[in-house]
Amino acid sequence: MAGLAIAPESIAFVAGIGCSGKIAGYLQSYAFHGAHGRALPVATGVKLANRALTVIAAGGDGDGYAIGAGHFVHTVRRNPDITYIVMDNQTYGLTKGNRRRRVPAVT
Repeated sequence: MAGLAIAPESIAFVAGIGCSGKIAGYLQSYAFHGAHGRALPVATGVKLANRALTVIAAGGDGDGYAIGAGHFVHTVRRNPDITYIVMDNQTYGLTKGNRRRRVPAVT
């Protein structure tokens, strides 16, 4: 953010709970933790409420590609001026524990 010269009070960071939830604590900005998979609807609401804010949403792979997949599609359709960061920690555990995804070898 410092490299982009964006003042901390001009940023709103929205994250879901889970593996992405701590990211907002690394910035001195407005922050909100939403329910799992719901960062994009909250970020869209923040942007609609204050269009002057730079709104960044963050979620894990479960947030973006499973429980929040429908929100992702509808957010893309609405095309708000927000940035969405998906963190793929390569552990798609949901609430059942850690399970390594098996990626087939490329030959």
